[in-house]
Amino acid sequence: MANKEMLPNFRRGVLSIIILSLLKQEDMYGYQLVQETSRQTGGRIITQEGSLYPVLYKLLDMGCISDRRVKSGIRMTRVYYHLEPAGETYLEEAVREYESITQGVMGIIHREEGMADAKAFCADEVLSSGEEMSPLQAAAAAVDRAADQGSGLGLADRTSNGALCGV
Repeated sequence: MANKEMLPNFRRGVLSIIILSLLKQEDMYGYQLVQETSRQTGGRIITQEGSLYPVLYKLLDMGCISDRRVKSGIRMTRVYYHLEPAGETYLEEAVREYESITQGVMGIIHREEGMADAKAFCADEVLSSGEEMSPLQAAAAAVDRAADQGSGLGLADRTSNGALCGV
């Protein structure tokens, strides 16, 4: 199970990126940020106002955004948030960091998937060959077959994939 502190911090970081990106499009008030987050993510990200405002206040304190109150109707006042130049800089840095972390995580995930494919290729090679093969021979044959089939396993993967086959 994920660390209980890590997930909220990660969500707050992602929410900061979302808020700043939305404010880059136009000034918005809190409920509008909630609605636009849901709309622009196709409903994949639903933000509660209770988790939105702490992030907004932090961004205000950091000087990334500013706010202005606009009277709306007889009694209602909306607080619109505006992206400041410091917020644009912060957004660029946060997006670069987020992309880097995401690429790293996806690399690990896809490497695990690739390793599972390599194991399957090795096992299949041993079974389909009908002859006695060492694990290294099975790995080499499996990598060659995978390369011929365009699966993305290449000669550079022989050592790491051979190790998966028991070498």
